Amino acid sequence: MGKKVEVLKNMREPYLVFHSTSNKISGYTGCNKIMGSYKIDGNNLSIEKVATTKMMCIQVANVEIYLLKVFKSVKRFEINGEKMKLLDKDGKVLGEFRAVYLN
Repeated sequence: MGKKVEVLKNMREPYLVFHSTSNKISGYTGCNKIMGSYKIDGNNLSIEKVATTKMMCIQVANVEIYLLKVFKSVKRFEINGEKMKLLDKDGKVLGEFRAVYLN
């Protein structure tokens, strides 16, 4: 699994929202906004048509690059309580997200 994302001073925390009614994703990579679509079949997950805004953020570029690679490689997911793990085809954990309730 990758490293924990450290939020820099004056930086918003990266996040990802799955919109269940439209099968769209939206979020923030720590630098750029992200959008795309997803498909779920049981525990199988594919994230597709990912696009981002194009701001340059040298301090957090590695976080954004890693997140985009995760989205390309994810094949399955597991949810346990308030945590969701994204897994590759071999079951290796690519990333782990925790639920945050939006107002």
